[in-house]
Amino acid sequence: MQWAAAQGVHTVVDEVYACSIYRHGSSFESSLGFDSSGDVNKVMLHTLYGFAKDFGVAGWRVGVLHSRNPALIAAVRADCHHCEASTLTLGVIERVLADADAVRFPIVLL
Repeated sequence: MQWAAAQGVHTVVDEVYACSIYRHGSSFESSLGFDSSGDVNKVMLHTLYGFAKDFGVAGWRVGVLHSRNPALIAAVRADCHHCEASTLTLGVIERVLADADAVRFPIVLL
């Protein structure tokens, strides 16, 4: 990520397996917490996460795009109504994530 930032290249990190592939006791460092010193241009860092692998809900097609890039956010917002998850699906995901006793992420979600 530091190399990409030095070259002026956008970095897209897919963390879809972030909580699924590590053994018990292992840790995972998300790109969201990478380089808090500011060496990485956070406007050019984009992180993807999906619930399918960690929660076994592949058919629901629910995910997250985290970006601090205003142009990218505007473009996604302008087109996201074509692929929104249903209100019922989002309600279930919200209730699951709100249950801190049931959901224990090895990463910090911002």
